[in-house]
Amino acid sequence: NSSALEVFDATVAALAGAHLMVVLNNHQGKAMWCCSEDDGEGLWYTADYPEEVWLSSLTSFAARYRSNPWVVGFDLRNEP
Repeated sequence: NSSALEVFDATVAALAGAHLMVVLNNHQGKAMWCCSEDDGEGLWYTADYPEEVWLSSLTSFAARYRSNPWVVGFDLRNEP
């Protein structure tokens, strides 16, 4: 079985191989259906996903894909 990160890497590689520009996306902090006024997901950090962890993840993904010219950006937060 592949890890989530291995699947993500393969997806980015397939998109780049097809010459599609990739914008990495932080959709939300927890795996759940999103977007109610009280789900706690209104900012890029939450009580369960602190800002320090978010910044560390952002730094890690930037370093991971920095040599891939088809990875062109990072959407800081998709929802809400």
